[in-house]
Amino acid sequence: MADVQAVGAQWVEAFNAHDEGRIGEMTTEDAVFEGPGDVRLEGREAVVGYAMSWLTAFGDARLDVHDEHLAGDWIVQEFVFNGTHTGTLHG
Repeated sequence: MADVQAVGAQWVEAFNAHDEGRIGEMTTEDAVFEGPGDVRLEGREAVVGYAMSWLTAFGDARLDVHDEHLAGDWIVQEFVFNGTHTGTLHG
C-alpha cells in the first residue's frame, strides 16, 4: 500500500499544477470527496469533474494544506483554497 500522506501530497501537487490527467490517474473509481456545504462526491468522474470546475473558474487556483489527520489508510486534509475568480464556476 502506498504511503497515504505521500499520496495526499501528490494529489495536492497535481491540483496545484492544474493537471487533469494526473488528478484522474490518482483518483480511484471508488473515491469519495467531502467538502464544505454538504458536498459529497463519489467516483473518479465526479471528483475530477468537481476539481476541474474550480480550476477552470479560478485560473491561478491552489490549495495550501495547513493540517492533516491520518488514520490507517485514511487522510483528511485541512486546506485554504486560494485563487482569482476569472471564469464561470458551475455548480
